[in-house]
Amino acid sequence: IMKEVHRILKPGGVFTYFANWESLRGDKRALKRAGFKDDGIHIERYKMETILGDCKTYPNCKEVKADFQVPRIVKT
Repeated sequence: IMKEVHRILKPGGVFTYFANWESLRGDKRALKRAGFKDDGIHIERYKMETILGDCKTYPNCKEVKADFQVPRIVKT
């Protein structure tokens, strides 16, 4: 997906997505392999105390702790 995004974005174009914090290293590696430069990769960590977990009876689910990232990738 990262290579396809790099291919279709024009210089200055922005790509963002939602991901688990645990995938940070792999995401950065994939973005660099796709052609994005370090100065265009901006990933902030957001820590949430609790969120509703997945279950069949949503919204009556257990609360779980979660960390996530919201990358903002700019094609330079």
